[in-house]
Amino acid sequence: MLDEFVQHPNNNHVIKSRIDNLDEQGWNSDPTLQLLDIDNQNGDLEDTIFELTQVQFSPPSHIVNLTVINNHLFILLETGQILQINLLQADIIDNLDITSTTLSRNAKVYVDPTLKHLIVVDTTENGVHYIHTDTRRAKLLPKLSRLGLSTLHFVNTRSSSFQQSAVILVGTFEGNVYQSVINPNPSDIFRKNSEERQIKLLFSFKESIVDIRSHINDDRKSAVVFVITKSRTYTFIGPFGRMDNDGGVGFEGVFSQSPFSIKISESGLSSHTSFNYDVRLARNSLSPPKSIAWLCDKSLYNAKLDLSTHNPEMVFQKSTLTDVDVEAKSILLTEHHCLCLYQGGIKSLRLLDGAVIWDEPLPDTIIGMQRDDLCGTFWLYSHDSIYELTVRDEDRDVWTVYLSKREFDNALKVCKNTQQREIILAKQADVFFAQGKYIQSAQAYAQSTTKAFETVVLKFVDANERDSLRYYLSARLERTRKADLTQRMMLATWMLEIYLDKLNQLEDLMASESTEDDTENAKTEYSMMEDDLKTFLSTYKNNLDRKVVYDSFKIHGRYNLLLEYASYVEDWSTIVEDHVHSGRWNDVLETLPKQTNRDLYYRYAFLLLREASEKTIEIWKREPRLELKRLIPALIQTEKLSKESRRCAIDYLLWRIDSDGSQEAIAHNLYINLLSKDSENEDELVEYLKRTPTPKFDVDFALRLFDKRGLNKACIQVYAIMKLYDCSVDLAINSGDLNLAKVYADKPTDDPILRKKLWLRIARVIVQDQHDIKSAMQFLEGSDVLQLEDILPFFPSFEVVDDFKEEICNALDRYSSRIQDLQVDMDESARTSQRIKDEMEKLKDRYVVISPNEKCALSGKSISGCEFYVFPTQRVYRADALLERLTTYAEPSTLKRIIELQSEIEGVKTTPKSSYFTGERLRELIVPSTINQIFNTSTKRRKDVSKLRKELDEILTKSDPLVEESIINIDKPFASINQEWNL
Repeated sequence: MLDEFVQHPNNNHVIKSRIDNLDEQGWNSDPTLQLLDIDNQNGDLEDTIFELTQVQFSPPSHIVNLTVINNHLFILLETGQILQINLLQADIIDNLDITSTTLSRNAKVYVDPTLKHLIVVDTTENGVHYIHTDTRRAKLLPKLSRLGLSTLHFVNTRSSSFQQSAVILVGTFEGNVYQSVINPNPSDIFRKNSEERQIKLLFSFKESIVDIRSHINDDRKSAVVFVITKSRTYTFIGPFGRMDNDGGVGFEGVFSQSPFSIKISESGLSSHTSFNYDVRLARNSLSPPKSIAWLCDKSLYNAKLDLSTHNPEMVFQKSTLTDVDVEAKSILLTEHHCLCLYQGGIKSLRLLDGAVIWDEPLPDTIIGMQRDDLCGTFWLYSHDSIYELTVRDEDRDVWTVYLSKREFDNALKVCKNTQQREIILAKQADVFFAQGKYIQSAQAYAQSTTKAFETVVLKFVDANERDSLRYYLSARLERTRKADLTQRMMLATWMLEIYLDKLNQLEDLMASESTEDDTENAKTEYSMMEDDLKTFLSTYKNNLDRKVVYDSFKIHGRYNLLLEYASYVEDWSTIVEDHVHSGRWNDVLETLPKQTNRDLYYRYAFLLLREASEKTIEIWKREPRLELKRLIPALIQTEKLSKESRRCAIDYLLWRIDSDGSQEAIAHNLYINLLSKDSENEDELVEYLKRTPTPKFDVDFALRLFDKRGLNKACIQVYAIMKLYDCSVDLAINSGDLNLAKVYADKPTDDPILRKKLWLRIARVIVQDQHDIKSAMQFLEGSDVLQLEDILPFFPSFEVVDDFKEEICNALDRYSSRIQDLQVDMDESARTSQRIKDEMEKLKDRYVVISPNEKCALSGKSISGCEFYVFPTQRVYRADALLERLTTYAEPSTLKRIIELQSEIEGVKTTPKSSYFTGERLRELIVPSTINQIFNTSTKRRKDVSKLRKELDEILTKSDPLVEESIINIDKPFASINQEWNL
């Protein structure tokens, strides 16, 4: 509560909890079991669990009764007033008037969780009054007043139709239970007692009612009701019906069922109850009660409540019965304790074992206790004072009680820290070990560090429980920090040896003369153990030393597990090596693609080509990153292997050459070497050579190789690649393949002389060596190079021409036709030449009409009275302007010649020095006005000057200067680097 509302007393007023020392109760059944000392595990025992503080509040008159709900205190005063205090705004106190008469000391106030409905019961004098907090007017309920109410309970109907109404269950001193609806309907303001509708009798007992509690299930179709009398507790479960505003149906179906009752005392002199609610689930309405405490005489009954069942006998769970040594006036139930208020003091009993953990004398005469079922606060009150009872860390000692009862699971659920958890686990492990449950013991020991590792290990070793030891080591390994590499490696190595030893034992059992069932069980266990070991290797592969593992597997002969572990650590080299040594070539080829180490491909390349060449090539093709040059040594050795292996090597080389475009000569040399090994591959070899116009192989090596192996066609093609067509033709002729010789005789298309020479060689063979005139004529027809006269010298001098007379005549006819064609061409050429001469003569007589006022296209000056030139573009230029413009773009050689002509025209015989042939100096030496000196030259020199002028004219009139400048400047920028656009 707020500090300004609660008075904090001095330390000597704070009530401290007392915790009894734990004994060995529950453990003595096993004298060999040594338990850990758990004393002083609770920290500072002086820390309070319960603390009672007085509220700074002085009531205006005596307090008769008090209730608290939803953080609101309702204080019933003797003067007939109710003080309402919102604990969240404790400085505001609201006053409600009930009656003007004085209330008796037995009067009680009841408030529903919504804080809308308030009922005051004073059965001795004033009856029952009702107040709706919105109207703030108290009204007498005469029907209820006549019943003699002993208790009242507001029902949480879970219905929106009862937001303004209140459903109540009431019990009487006569033992009757009623239900009613309180409806403060404003429309019935003129109806007398409109709030109090029909009161329905539900059940009658033989003794007075002490308390009533109800809970309607979520489906609103069933409900449970607890009725506590002087000597018994009754539980009703049944159907819940729809209620009307007159109080009908509702719990009628519930009370029509047979109840389940509990009796714990014969006398029934006093009876008190308290229910505990889960405040974490509560909002503005009560959550289902989860436990009950019932004190009958001096017997305290406590139980958990299971409201999900439909059997009333199954509602009370985990019940306990404890004797109380005081006569309590009231009780309050907390999560783990029951507070008993007695004359002159208050004490707290722990529900689990009945131990009194707090007993405090009270400074005032306390008349009652109340709890806020929605918010979980506790309050005590006397006639003049109010106290708040604060509960802190209530469950801190609960684990020790569960531990003493050997309820280890419950102890683990409520323990607060790692230290407590490890104590519980250690004791649980001791119990399991003493009971012979070694596996469970190992698992518990592994979760606790209370006992030394060596101690636990020796216990299992002494008991010869290696399986349990394995479980313990596995669990410890699992919980060891990853940073503790050495410890993890030691544990993992030890476990490996235990696994291998277990496998050996099972194998011995399977090999022994045991029964069939024992053998089958051993086989099953062996399979499971092997699977466990594989899982272990996969999980802790990084915590095992590779060499140690390999050595262990080799010693025990577990090569299959060795390979399994190698695959986990990706030691592909070891796996492949083992497959190779065992001759499992398919396994090798299946393993290689799984790894990325290409060295393994190279290391075993030859062996794989020898043993499984076809599949090896398939695997190689799937790995394009392989370097061909590192596979060459293995491929070379296939020359000594079978044709199948060579064929596979040839295919792979060709695939690499075609797909990668390999330029390495060694690859091509190896390809032709393997291909030429078998003569039946010669055609394929020739095709390859034809596809390689630029040789990527060593041609000298190829020639020697093909010649050695008698592959003439290949040699012929190599000669052709080397442009040695005469060698190709000669070799083809020597091989007797004249058709092949013809093919290569046609190759030198750019050398007709050589081509004809090669054809003549073939013709000589046909005519002179074969003496086959008819074949010679057919040969001649198939050649566009040779004519009959070319091969006539090869015929014998006395050869009869009758056999090829027709061919000779045809040849002569062709010559005659050819001569005629040449004559026609010559005549046409002569006519064309004459036409050109005539056109050139006409050019001398061309003229252009120019106006006398025509101006120079360069200088803008008139052309009158000076030399000028006219171009086909119709532009006119003064001679001096034309010469001046020409110097701006002419080549240095042209400028030099102009200077020489200028000097000769002026009569100067000197020539510019070589240093003048470059730069602007050449342009400075040209004087445009010199061209007009022809008009001032003497008659004697005029002829020489005209000759020079003619050459100068040719230079000047070579092209229109404006057109020439456009062509020269077309690729120049509009602005230079140092200029900028003015935008």
